Amino acid sequence: LVRPARWYVGVCAVLVALFFFLTLAPGAPGNGFAGSGGFTPCFFALQLPLGPYCACVLVLALDVFQRRANFETRLTKFLAGGAFGVYLLQYWAVTGFTYVYVLLLEQASDADIVFVNSTTSSSPVSDGELFGGFFFVAACSVIASFLVGGALKLVPGLSRVL
Repeated sequence: LVRPARWYVGVCAVLVALFFFLTLAPGAPGNGFAGSGGFTPCFFALQLPLGPYCACVLVLALDVFQRRANFETRLTKFLAGGAFGVYLLQYWAVTGFTYVYVLLLEQASDADIVFVNSTTSSSPVSDGELFGGFFFVAACSVIASFLVGGALKLVPGLSRVL
């Protein structure tokens, strides 16, 4: 199953790259093709080979992780032991670190960030600040969730539940 999946992923990747290069690259033979309305039928026709392509990529990902990541250390055992706790705590960690980042952003840039409908902000924020917030919240929430989830797993009564 893995060998045909590798072959199919390679062929599809080359075909899709060629299609987009020939239709969207500046100076390409089919550059006007996208604006003429012919791009849409071809895009939908690409969905037929790309459906099995996704399944083949998943098979290859499983194969890679079975071959290259099949090991156990004290750290991976600790992290795996607290995985269900991480699942339960992740939402709260993301919310908390998002709040912390908004406070840091308000202090650093003297901006007044106001949330409309409690989930979106109409305040002007630069792209760099948005990406910085994403990486800050992602890194801090993952690290904190795994540390707290693993620590909760060590508590005698909670080890059966988590």
